[in-house]
Amino acid sequence: MTRRLPVSSALFIAAALCLGAGCRGCTETPGADAPLPTPARAEEGDRARIEARLRARKVDRSRSYPKDARGRIACGSDIDCFILQVEACAPAVLIHDQTVVTYGIEQRIVARYFVLGNEGELCRVARERLRAEAILRPELVAALQKKGKTSADLQKMQREAMTLVERKNPPRLDCALSPLVALDTILDLAQGRYNPVVWRQHCAEGTPSGEPMPDAGTKRDASAAAPQPEGQLPPAKAADETR
Repeated sequence: MTRRLPVSSALFIAAALCLGAGCRGCTETPGADAPLPTPARAEEGDRARIEARLRARKVDRSRSYPKDARGRIACGSDIDCFILQVEACAPAVLIHDQTVVTYGIEQRIVARYFVLGNEGELCRVARERLRAEAILRPELVAALQKKGKTSADLQKMQREAMTLVERKNPPRLDCALSPLVALDTILDLAQGRYNPVVWRQHCAEGTPSGEPMPDAGTKRDASAAAPQPEGQLPPAKAADETR
């Protein structure tokens, strides 16, 4: 049975988590004097835009990177290393740790990204969620308490926020992307922009690889990770630590 969230809480949390998703269909429809570009011209424009993004990042192409026991480039947490492997669709692994705060809700996702290699004209990539956290920030808690929300209400909102974060970040996604889409998506990630719509459109949920959780770059303060007593919210990191 599907559990429905209370309308008021669900709308509040959904609005917070969807901030920055953009508005599709909000641009004006071109008139007769402004014909839509042909697919070839559209792809050419996308290629020029993505290549410009790549040049602007000034990735060091002279560096060499180690390989793991499976022969994959082990990028660790080096996003520029992974960008280069995505560009070539060369097998590689990246650990990416991202924290964002929207509307007083702090979200942290630690994910393992894979380049699996070519499949025809497409590049196969995958994303595994290693850790997901959603925490109500102290300033949001204070504002809600002023409006009469109890500790039980706040705990419920936090659980709902966590449910939505996990729903937007499945345990594993297996994808087959065009080279341009793959590179554009990882360049977005490098700029702190994760667009779940792209991953949903081009990917299918899969079974996690079972590879061990990495030790580096995924640890959080023990006080935030530890189970909290009933009615008590876990502390959030200071604002400057989320950047």
